[in-house]
Amino acid sequence: MPEVIDKNISQDIFDYSAILETTVKDIESFLIEVGRVYGFIAEKFPIIEQEMKKENEKANYLLSYFLGEDKDKNKKKFSDDLKENQDDFLKSFDRMQNLIDNDNQLSETLIQDVDRINAVVESIEQIKKLADQIKVYSLNAIIISSKHGVEGRAFGEISKNIINMSDISNEQADNMNKLGHELFDRFENFKTEILKVNELQKQNFIIMKEQLFKEHNNMVNSFATFSNMISNILSRIDNTYDYIFEIMMVLPREDIVRQQTEHIIESIKSIVYENKKFIEYYGSMVEDMDFKELEEDSNKSIEHKLLDLLTFDDVVLNLIIENFKSIYEEISDTNSFIYKSLKEFENLLSDIAFDRNIIVEYMIGTESGKSEFPFTVSDLIFEEYVNFIKLYLENFKLSLTNKYRISDNNVAIVDSIEELENMFLETKNIAKAFNSINFLSKIELEKNADIFTNSQNFSMESIESIASDITETVDKCLEQFRDIKAEIIKSINKFKLNINHQSNENFFIESMTENVNNRLQESKYIIDNNVKRLESHAKELFVLIDKTLIDLSSLSVLLTKINEITDIFDKMRGIIKEKKDKYYDSLGIKEWKIESNKYWDIINSYTIKKERMIANSVLTGENAPNVDINIEEGADSGDFTLF
Repeated sequence: MPEVIDKNISQDIFDYSAILETTVKDIESFLIEVGRVYGFIAEKFPIIEQEMKKENEKANYLLSYFLGEDKDKNKKKFSDDLKENQDDFLKSFDRMQNLIDNDNQLSETLIQDVDRINAVVESIEQIKKLADQIKVYSLNAIIISSKHGVEGRAFGEISKNIINMSDISNEQADNMNKLGHELFDRFENFKTEILKVNELQKQNFIIMKEQLFKEHNNMVNSFATFSNMISNILSRIDNTYDYIFEIMMVLPREDIVRQQTEHIIESIKSIVYENKKFIEYYGSMVEDMDFKELEEDSNKSIEHKLLDLLTFDDVVLNLIIENFKSIYEEISDTNSFIYKSLKEFENLLSDIAFDRNIIVEYMIGTESGKSEFPFTVSDLIFEEYVNFIKLYLENFKLSLTNKYRISDNNVAIVDSIEELENMFLETKNIAKAFNSINFLSKIELEKNADIFTNSQNFSMESIESIASDITETVDKCLEQFRDIKAEIIKSINKFKLNINHQSNENFFIESMTENVNNRLQESKYIIDNNVKRLESHAKELFVLIDKTLIDLSSLSVLLTKINEITDIFDKMRGIIKEKKDKYYDSLGIKEWKIESNKYWDIINSYTIKKERMIANSVLTGENAPNVDINIEEGADSGDFTLF
């Protein structure tokens, strides 16, 4: 029988135990690096994802205002605000149109009132005719009185005074007539100017309303297009979360890999510990024994311990090798999956970033400062819209300025009316003077009654009647004039009030335009910031992705190291198996039932089903590791498996 004991067995066991100890450090470094890479992904990506989700929620809430998709019926939509603004503008135009129509009606009323003044003034011609009649009578009285010497002289002087008053009355009538025609001309000019200004405003209103409808529809449609673009990007960003979710779903594999790797480390430490312990207690004894000595009953336990150790080492090394293969496959598959997902994620983000840049150009213009986006989020286009409103306001202000100028000219017209009224009062005073002179004429007539008794050319009654007619005519004209004057002043004040209303309307449009401007500028600011924040998060993700891809590459390098370690273990297992088989053959053993309960406890602590199948295969001499042979000792304590 050949010599059983290999004299170098202790050294061989010691050597491969030392190699096993060295590989533990490499394995621990690998485990740390895997934990770092996967831990980095697990820590950073969910944070960025949550930030992006928050931004998307804000953006979607903001877009709900513009797109009108919010379920809250009480919440105002952008379309509602735009419609309100449009309605306010159009209502303002209608009010302005009514005010302009009022201007025209008031100007027509003023012209009619001035026509009435002219009619009153023309009635003064009757006073002039009456005064001419008195003048004729007075001239006759002078002729008659001059024939009677001293007796008729006093009456002649009185008659001269009557003639003088008649001339004054005629002159006053001429002035009143002239002033009346001047008033008519002034009001005619006033009417012409008002009609001209208002006609221009009407034309502007027509153009303004058409343009406003065009701008309004352009804004609504264009912003809807823009909002849909933003909404599409936000939806696509929402879809990117699937990639992060998928990556996060495979990260728990790191825990399984960690457990397997720690399992390997424990296995190695167990082998090293048991090997050192065996060498320490039995190494020298085994090397000094020959076959006969091992056959002695007293040395049977050493022989069995050596068989136990070699079989134990063979089983555990086989388990370690299979675990290494499993870890390599698991890490490799996981890394490939993460790498593929990250690249797809990166490409998707790149597409989104490209579209986002287009939107940014729409929003804030290109480097040349020009923007093609036709709505308020673009400074240029919103400025165009606001300038359109401002142009209308400037034209309207110009019209108001002209109207105020015309209205101020009415002050001079009112002064002329006051002057005409004073002329009426003076004419009335002239009539009173006629009455006074008539009283004196009566006294003189009584003194010289014989002179005029038979005169057909002079009658005191006729003069009194004519003077009375003058007074009545003046009183009647004055009463009519005062009524007309009151109507004219009332119309002038209404006209001025009408202009003030138009001015208030102008202020209303200005304030409304300012409010629209402020709200849309704020919306632009919010959207602009939202896009910039999305861009910032995208940049962070790009950096994370690049770093993670580099880390995954470093893990691939480490996987090569794992292959090298696996090869070393496989060689060591070959050495152990060779020595084990040699002892089996020498002792005529086909398979060895490990006697050490401690070894069994260690083997049975590896509860993964396939590992136990592998252990059974080794123990029964099977080459295929998938033979399903039960090991009664021990109990499964975990449900997870990588196999």
